[in-house]
Amino acid sequence: REEGKTGSGGEWFRSVSDRGLGDEGVEAVAKFLRSPGFKANSPIVATFATSVHDPWLLGLSAAKLGLPVVIAGLGRSFPSHFSWWLGYAKKFPGSVRAAQVLRALAPRAPVIWVDSTDTVLVNPVVGSAARAISDVLGSSAGGRSRVLVGAECWSWPRCYADDYGRDPEHQRCMTSSHACYPNAGAYLATSDAMYHFLAAHNETWQAFLGTGMSNAECTHDQAALQHIVLNRTRARYAHLDVRLDSATSFFLLMRNSFLPMAALRIAADRRSKPSRRWSRPC
Repeated sequence: REEGKTGSGGEWFRSVSDRGLGDEGVEAVAKFLRSPGFKANSPIVATFATSVHDPWLLGLSAAKLGLPVVIAGLGRSFPSHFSWWLGYAKKFPGSVRAAQVLRALAPRAPVIWVDSTDTVLVNPVVGSAARAISDVLGSSAGGRSRVLVGAECWSWPRCYADDYGRDPEHQRCMTSSHACYPNAGAYLATSDAMYHFLAAHNETWQAFLGTGMSNAECTHDQAALQHIVLNRTRARYAHLDVRLDSATSFFLLMRNSFLPMAALRIAADRRSKPSRRWSRPC
């Protein structure tokens, strides 16, 4: 249960990323692989949460589809309040450590990493969702880690429209979709790629510290993701292949009038609809 341990972000991340699994980790690996919910090449649902609500829709919907769920940080306590949409020294290093363990548990297995409180699994892994998983499984050529990121129509935690106005990929996206901004609550990658991606996410957040960036921005995990996407051609991110799911082949993100809501659509085809509709489309 070290994955949610507090500490000074950077030093703690470096220590856990270089550390082996240990006896407890090895035992966890064996137990996980014996679990009836684990199947080779079947998606693993992963999230970071110190606690979950009852009913927990993510867990219930994953169970209905027969998918195993991994929760990092469950039961941990922190000196200050933990919010799922914030990153920094709690969520980032804990997520990296969990991804490291997942990589040891199931090398190359597809991992669906999502927010814990506002995500639901809707459809079985067929059609466009199955193709998306095949795509990330077959994308290791060249040594780059491919990650499919959920896309949405609004920019958070600030308006990045001017920044993306200079981004050719974003401009191409806007010709066919309005969902061209990344969301930090919905990722699909192999366990190996997810580890490298979340490690880069953590390192990006650390680079924000001591800069003139506002506290409201530098403490949000989505700000780190925006930075990665906007700078994806730079050398520090050359090992990553981050792609937005602007066509909603795997993720469908929505926002209603009261609070952010994310619907994870594991879609059969274009005729498949979420079991529940939310107002205020993009």
